[in-house]
Amino acid sequence: MRVWDCHSDLLARLLEESPEGFTGGRGAGPWRHYDLPRIERGGVGVLVCALFTRDLRGEHPVVRTLRMIDLAHRLEELSGGRVAVVHEAAALERLLAAGRTALVLSIENGLACLEHLELLRTYHRLGVRAMGLVWNGRNAIADGCGEAAAGGRLTSFGRAVVREMERLRMVIDVSHLSESCFWDLMELVRRPVIASHSNARALCEHPRNLTDEQIRAIAKSGGVIGVNFYPEFLRAPGGAGPGRASMDDVVAHVLALLERAGEDHVGIGTDFDGIPSGPEGAEDPGCFPLLCERLRAAGLSGAVLDKVLFGNFYRVFAGALG
Repeated sequence: MRVWDCHSDLLARLLEESPEGFTGGRGAGPWRHYDLPRIERGGVGVLVCALFTRDLRGEHPVVRTLRMIDLAHRLEELSGGRVAVVHEAAALERLLAAGRTALVLSIENGLACLEHLELLRTYHRLGVRAMGLVWNGRNAIADGCGEAAAGGRLTSFGRAVVREMERLRMVIDVSHLSESCFWDLMELVRRPVIASHSNARALCEHPRNLTDEQIRAIAKSGGVIGVNFYPEFLRAPGGAGPGRASMDDVVAHVLALLERAGEDHVGIGTDFDGIPSGPEGAEDPGCFPLLCERLRAAGLSGAVLDKVLFGNFYRVFAGALG
């Protein structure tokens, strides 16, 4: 078993603490999920590391993004190559064959580009292979889900960003995008798009989750939706069943997305280290072997399980890695 986790905020967390602790497995706190021992225990073959910038707050977005790119390479050094940043398919294949873990870089919040395509191209040259256009607010590209009431569309700069990302073969990530901007984007794109860490709104009514129509549109593009482990996106307060969100809810969202999108369009995007805590029974990446067992017990064949855990996101990112 190997897992492609399409969204972790590991790098943003490690900006706030000593990265040397990454290799030591010092234990999970409320905001600490990923470290090297748990990556290896969970069978994580690829970890997509978010280069996350909040909306117009804190450190300058370009400085912060460059610091996180540097930090990803420091983890490669600190781990003695047990994890490594990959920019191309050949390097990914070598790491997987050696049983090591690949780190793929993805910007979370196109605010990092300010209003300059030159910055987007520079990030691509530095190895960034995907980008989420927005976070929850509004930037020069589009509106996030927190601005949904505005009913906005992609800006002229946003449309230029989308065209340039497709030219560069970068993966476009729609998680956090407002619904009106989502549909504007889907009229423009010609390549698969992903929702790296979003769930099914039919199971949990939350603006960060996807409607059935959005799910089908992502699948039609050839893209993939990664199930998010944040309890608030898994189960609405007062929802069916006792207690808080659990592994059962993760399985339920996987099954719901499979029903709506099909077996080629569902994956895993935990949001670990970007959420306060995971659901009961799925608190950190060490849960992945159990998740595999639970999905198999729910009726997923070996071939479908391999697609959900790894193969679907691999297929989409293969084009971006070249």
